[in-house]
Amino acid sequence: MRPLGHYILDEDHNVIPCEDLLDWAYWFKNADRVVKKSFLDTASADVEVSTVFMGIDHRIGRIPRLFETLVFGGALDGEMMRYASWNEAERGHDEMVRRVKDFS
Repeated sequence: MRPLGHYILDEDHNVIPCEDLLDWAYWFKNADRVVKKSFLDTASADVEVSTVFMGIDHRIGRIPRLFETLVFGGALDGEMMRYASWNEAERGHDEMVRRVKDFS
């Protein structure tokens, strides 16, 4: 099993590998890792869609997946998508919000 890679973001949201675990932990504790958050009042429930930078490589395959969108509440509760870049995560967040609205 391969070790999980650790990453941080620069000020332009570019992903940078971080070899030192203590440096990574300090950055992770203090960084604003939120890409987007949306709160929706659907017919069945209040729903939150949250997209964040995880800082740890959760890849399946060759491309690191460092960002995650997760749905809390409603018909799509627990739905999750992962992405490789900040821009991809922003687009994926918006798509998940559309999906939640379509299911309400």
